[in-house]
Amino acid sequence: MNLIIVESPHKAETIGDMLGEDYVIKASKGHVKDLPKSDLGIDIENNFKPKYRTIRGKGKVLKSLSKLAKKADLILIASDPDREGEAIGWHVKNSLKVSDNKVKRITFNAITKSAVKKALKIPGEIDMDKVNAQQARRLLDRIIGYKISPPMQNLVAKGTSAGRVQSVALKLVKDLDDKIDNFVPVDYWSVIGLFEDDLELKLNKINDKKIKKVTDKKELDRIKATLTPGVNFKVIKSKVTKKKKNPSSPLKTSTMQKLAAKKLGFNSSKTMKIAQKLYEGIRIDGEQQGLITYMRTDSTRVAPEAKEMAQKYIKEKYGQEYVGDYQTKKAGAQDAHEAIRPTNIFLIPKRIKSNLRPNQYKLYKLIWNTFLTSQFAPMRYEQLRLLVTHDKYMFKGLINKQIFDGFEKSLEKVKRKKKMFKSLPDIKKGSQLELNKLKIKKKKTKPPKRFTESSLVDKLEKKGIGRPSTYAAIISKLKSKKYIRVKKKKFYTTQLGRKVVIFLEKHFSNLMDVKFTARMEKALDQIQEGKINWKDYLSEYYSNLKPKIEVLNKKAGSSYSKKRKKYLGVKTDISCKKCNKVMNLKKGKYGFYLGCSNYPDCKNTINIPDKLEISSNYLEKDKIKLKSKLEGFNKSKEERLKEKYGVCPKCGKPFRLINGKNGKFLGCTGYPKCKNTKNYNAS
Repeated sequence: MNLIIVESPHKAETIGDMLGEDYVIKASKGHVKDLPKSDLGIDIENNFKPKYRTIRGKGKVLKSLSKLAKKADLILIASDPDREGEAIGWHVKNSLKVSDNKVKRITFNAITKSAVKKALKIPGEIDMDKVNAQQARRLLDRIIGYKISPPMQNLVAKGTSAGRVQSVALKLVKDLDDKIDNFVPVDYWSVIGLFEDDLELKLNKINDKKIKKVTDKKELDRIKATLTPGVNFKVIKSKVTKKKKNPSSPLKTSTMQKLAAKKLGFNSSKTMKIAQKLYEGIRIDGEQQGLITYMRTDSTRVAPEAKEMAQKYIKEKYGQEYVGDYQTKKAGAQDAHEAIRPTNIFLIPKRIKSNLRPNQYKLYKLIWNTFLTSQFAPMRYEQLRLLVTHDKYMFKGLINKQIFDGFEKSLEKVKRKKKMFKSLPDIKKGSQLELNKLKIKKKKTKPPKRFTESSLVDKLEKKGIGRPSTYAAIISKLKSKKYIRVKKKKFYTTQLGRKVVIFLEKHFSNLMDVKFTARMEKALDQIQEGKINWKDYLSEYYSNLKPKIEVLNKKAGSSYSKKRKKYLGVKTDISCKKCNKVMNLKKGKYGFYLGCSNYPDCKNTINIPDKLEISSNYLEKDKIKLKSKLEGFNKSKEERLKEKYGVCPKCGKPFRLINGKNGKFLGCTGYPKCKNTKNYNAS
C-alpha cells in the first residue's frame, strides 16, 4: 500500500478518484505544526531555534497518519507546490517517525489524472531551501508581531499591532490619503485641432518645447489669435508603419485578484477561496477533476501541452490564421509554477455551468476566457503618424486602420483606446492641411484616485511588497483591525490607522520603508534559491531591531504610558446644536466622535476627522477643548493652507509645503502660472 498525504480532504477526494486501490490518500487538513500562540516561540539566543508545537486538534490527525505510515510501503507527500506546502510536507514527514527512505515528495501544478500520474513517476525529496524560506518568513513575522505589538498597545491603543507587510500596506494607504487631502487643483486647457478629412490632431509642441497641456491663459489667448479657422498647416511628417498588439498574458495570482475585483466585484479573499475549490476539484460527468492550475503563482509561463491544446481549439473554432505563438514574458526565482489556466480548454464554461455554483462559474469563465485570448494571434493594424506645424505650434496625431482582428475575435466586447478607421487618408509630407477649428476644453487637474482593493494589490505587487498569495490576508487584516474603512469600495485611513503609521514611522523607520520591505522579500527569494543562510539573515535583521525594541519597552513601562488620559465620556467645549446640551467625547467603530450628553433624548452626533489628534494638551479642568480645532478642520482647504503657510505676495494664492530634493520649501499653489517659492521654517 502507498500512502499519499495532501493538505485538504477535497484534494484527497479528487486524487482518490484518479488512482486505483494501491493508493490511500489522506489529508493533513493544512498545517500540523506552528509556533505557539502563548509566547514568542523562538529561542533567539540559541541561533533562532523555533519551538514548534502541534496545532490544537491536529494530534488526532497525526496519530491517524502515523498508523497508516507504518503499514505503507511508500509515503508520498503531495502538499501544494509553494513554500507553505513544502513546510507542511516537512512537518508531516518529521511527525510520522518513519525512515527517511520511505518518504518522498511529489508535486503537480494541476490536479488532473495525467499530471498526478506523471508526478508519481518522478518522486523527489523535500526542498529544504524552500522550507527555510518559509521558516524565515514565519519567524520574521513572529518577531515583528510579538516584539513590537506589546509596547504599541501601551503607547498607541489597545489591540494595535505591527506586521512586516501589513504596516507598509497601511502606510501606502495613509500616504495616498495625505496626497489627496493636500491636493490643490490647477486649471488647464486641452487643445485639439479639427482639420479637413475629419482629422483630430493634438497640440504637441510650442516653440519646439513639448507640452501635455496649456496652463497659461495668456498662451491660450495667443493660440486662439494665431490659429484661426482656415489657417494652413504644413505636414512635416507623414509615415505609415505596420503595428501589432499582443493579447494580455494569462492570469497569475495578482492579476486574477485584480480582474475578479474589477469585473466580478469579488474581494481578494473571496477570489482565492473560489479558486482553491476550482483547483482542488469539481465533479464533472461523474468524475472529480481539478478545473484550473495552482492559483498561487507569480508566473505567466504556460506548459507546452497546454499551449498545444489551446492552439488546437483555436484552429478548430476560428481557423489557423488566429493561432498565436505565446511566449513567456517573465522568468525568475518565482517562476517555478505555471500561469493560472484551465486544465482542459475543451471544458468550455457554458458546457459545465450546471456543475458549478454561480460564483465558481463566473471565476472559471474569467480564467478560461483570459487564457484562451492569451493564446490568440496578435491584432494587426497600420498606423499613420502625422506632424503638422504653423508658426511656433506643432500638432500631432496617430490614425489607425485595422488589418486583422486577431485576439479581438475572442472578446465579448472590444474596448479600444485607439480609434480604428476604415481607411488611412492619403497625406504626403510637405502638403498643406487646413484647420477647420480648434476644440478647446477647460479642465482642472484631479487628485490621485483612492485605493480600491484592486489598485492596492497592484501597488503592492509593483513595489515588490509581500507575495500575491498573501494580499488577501493583508487587506482583511487592515479592515478587521479598523486601520482602514471601506466606502463605495474605496479605502480611507481611520484615525487609529493614522496613529499606527505615525508611531511606527517614528520608532521603526526601516519597517515602514517600502524599499527596505521589498529587499526583505528578495532576501526570502535568495534563501529559497540557497544563496543566503536563513538564520544568518534573521540574526542580521534582529540585531538592528533589538535596540529599538528595548528603548520602546522602557518607554512603555514608564510613567509616560500611565499618564495617558482616558477621554471617553469627557465633556467638551462644544454645545449640541439641537438641544444646547454639552457634547461628550466618545469612541466608535472608526475612532472618536461627539455625542450629545442628553442621549437618548437627543441623538445628535458630530464626526471628528481622522486627522484631528486628541491630545491631553486640550484638557482644561476636566473639559476637553475641541471647538477651535474642529472649526479649523471645517474650513476650506485653501483657507487652511493660507493660515498654515501664508499667502503668496505675487498672486495672492496660498503657499503649500513641498518636499524637494534639497529639503522642504514653500511653493505657490498658483504654479505653474506663479513660480514663487519661499524658505520653510518648521517653527
